[in-house]
Amino acid sequence: MGKFDGKVVLITGGSTGIGLATAQAFVREGARVAITGRNQNNLDNALKTIHGEVLAIRASASDFNDIETMLEQAVERFGPIDVMFLNAGPGGVQARIEEVTEEIFDGFCDTNFKGPFFTIQKALPRLADNASIILCSSISNAIGQVGLGVYAGAKAAMRALARVLATELGPRGIRVNVVSPGFIDTPIFEKSGVPEEAREGIRQMVAGMAKVGRIGRPEDIAGAVLYLASPESAYVIGTEIIVDGGYSIVT
Repeated sequence: MGKFDGKVVLITGGSTGIGLATAQAFVREGARVAITGRNQNNLDNALKTIHGEVLAIRASASDFNDIETMLEQAVERFGPIDVMFLNAGPGGVQARIEEVTEEIFDGFCDTNFKGPFFTIQKALPRLADNASIILCSSISNAIGQVGLGVYAGAKAAMRALARVLATELGPRGIRVNVVSPGFIDTPIFEKSGVPEEAREGIRQMVAGMAKVGRIGRPEDIAGAVLYLASPESAYVIGTEIIVDGGYSIVT
């Protein structure tokens, strides 16, 4: 038997990288999983790699109509949602404050804060009591990286939101927590436009900074998410778990 036998899990941005690894981990533990993504090819490929009860929904994390539709489809297929992992959100494109346009600002905030905020709001009638909500932030919310003002601000908002919602939703037994990844080697990095030589240099640099001697893998984040969704974390509420190999907090 798996830890999540019969549980219903919704993962936004679940077709690649962290979301895909987390979906695979939940399915291995017996969950029924709905994943979302904007790219149909990625969703189709994800279905080929996840072996279990999985529903793939093409949806944008910041489009209100898409949010409503994905929630309806997930609940119609599986029933009330026990776990939500709000993972969708692009990485931070570096732009100093004088370079940030309104379009850049709105794009990051819509996907990394506004979308998750209203996904939770619209999901409330569809959540099972004692559900678990996990928000995906980033270590960028605390370490002051040059050029990531908008991205870091949106991710910090996610951390603050988790603490507020942990209080507001507590009477229903709904726990809200945050996982904050460090540098994780995902397909987004491959598509960043950075030349392969430079990407390899970044991997080696991060591996040297991490106390475990390697860069992060999507499975590292999946493990933290499953913990936060499980009964083992029943006394963990409004908390941020940093998963970065130690390089942001261990000197």
